[in-house]
Amino acid sequence: MTFVLTLSLIAFNMSKEMPSSSSRIDNSLGEYFAELNELDTAYFYFNRALSLALTEDDLATRSSIYSGFGEYHLKNGDYLTAERYLKEAELISDTINDLITYGYSLDHLSDLYMATGEMKKAAIYAHKLFDLREKLLDENLKNKIELHKNKIENVFQKNELLEAQLEKRALENKAIIARNRFIIVISIAAILILSLSYYFFSYFMKTRFRNENLENKIRRIQMNPHFIFNVMGNVNALINQDKTELGSRILLKFSQLLRSFLEHSRHDFIPLTEEVKVLERYMKLQQLRFDNPFEYEIKIDIKDSHLIQIPTFIIQPILENAIEHGIKTKKDGKIEIHFEYDPQQMNTVLVSIIDNGQGLIASQQQKSPVHKSMSTAIIEEQLALFSSTKKKFGLTIEERSKGSDVVGVISVIKIPSKQVEE
Repeated sequence: MTFVLTLSLIAFNMSKEMPSSSSRIDNSLGEYFAELNELDTAYFYFNRALSLALTEDDLATRSSIYSGFGEYHLKNGDYLTAERYLKEAELISDTINDLITYGYSLDHLSDLYMATGEMKKAAIYAHKLFDLREKLLDENLKNKIELHKNKIENVFQKNELLEAQLEKRALENKAIIARNRFIIVISIAAILILSLSYYFFSYFMKTRFRNENLENKIRRIQMNPHFIFNVMGNVNALINQDKTELGSRILLKFSQLLRSFLEHSRHDFIPLTEEVKVLERYMKLQQLRFDNPFEYEIKIDIKDSHLIQIPTFIIQPILENAIEHGIKTKKDGKIEIHFEYDPQQMNTVLVSIIDNGQGLIASQQQKSPVHKSMSTAIIEEQLALFSSTKKKFGLTIEERSKGSDVVGVISVIKIPSKQVEE
């Protein structure tokens, strides 16, 4: 209670100093207490925030408050009221192009319709949420390209201005520098060439690095389209077979996984513990999809693993290979995921993915000669992009054998890590 009163006092003092932000402060407090599941306190702050927002004429804050109110009523089980607020938040945020609040509204509406058993509506909003993720990526890429284009145009404008100034100065001083024209012209040309060469070289290296980072982010957060279509196809089939409970569970797991992709897509590195949570969600979803359930085990032999950061979404494509081409048809399939430090290289994590599937040769014989796994292509592209940053990444995939029999595949990813910043 003392902590709650302290937060309230801080918010009150801030609202006196910054009246225009009062509704935003109350809305943030409402979201904080909603996360703590203190719904009555959250309702108080949401209600006060809404009253203030209506007087401030701030549509962005108002849509965020409606979204928070909707989440509050959703957690409270008042689905009709939650739907009204979330629909309003969706409409306002879409109108003002507030993509963050729009995404949260779609997410909550998907959860709401799953809770009410309206699976087709839930699937529609899950699709909208996925489309929004693609739109965010496209807009981010367009903004980067436009920024680079403007910088290049500025460089050419500066060069034109510099050339004009040099030409004017040469004309004004022509009589004075007649005897030294050859030396001065050569000197100026050399300085100009060296300066422009250095400038363009530096600019090219910076642009290349930024483009590689941008491409790396896009590669890192892309999800295999076959996996997405398979999940949605499974849900649709289950709904048509009146197996709504299982369909709801799959859709819920998929929504949680997609939310994790959106949340972590802004970061190059995330804590190892967060990556493990994403892998847990992915594996649980895959278990629900198949008639032959498989087992999996995640082992972490790293001390203080919560302080270690690794690149995001580098492991999931290899897991998908192990499932789709290894244990998919086995009745006793098992996958082991093992995290440990590389004993031969500091600040490097070894991730071993071990399955008891059919092996590489048998899997390749089932494919066409020109077929190449999309998951393998994704991981190779990611590792190539990461390696271009001078960090040592690596991937090895080998068959496991016992005597003359193939007993599965082991894939080992070598990933440079770093400490969590305090």
